[in-house]
Amino acid sequence: MKAPVLLALLVVMVFGLAQGPGVTARDAQAIRAVIEGQIAAFKADDAERAFAYASPGIRERFGDAQNFVRMVRESYAPLYRPLQVEFLRLTRVERTVVQVLGVTALDGQKYVAYCFMQKQPSGEWRISGVVLEPTAPTDTA
Repeated sequence: MKAPVLLALLVVMVFGLAQGPGVTARDAQAIRAVIEGQIAAFKADDAERAFAYASPGIRERFGDAQNFVRMVRESYAPLYRPLQVEFLRLTRVERTVVQVLGVTALDGQKYVAYCFMQKQPSGEWRISGVVLEPTAPTDTA
């Protein structure tokens, strides 16, 4: 076995259910791709593409891409223009799949983002909501 394959198998064995019950490795990859795609769209100022990653409920609530992006810029600036994004864990809260992210904003402030994911009847994943919380500052004294 090649080293990357062996490492991947080891990670799966150690973290086994980190994806949560009923979430396959393919689902985990698709969820990551959706989140990365939306963040890339924000960075490129591509409102239509960013809006396409939102769930039907979010799309209905905001009506159009410009309203959606305006809300993200105003309320979720660290995700709109992140300095760094780290995928921490994929879990379930009741029947909802949640991707937890570590986010560093442009000003260096760190946040935890909880991205609520919704699987569509077509099998595609979409973002149905986000909760963004600043992390406690570390004691540097």
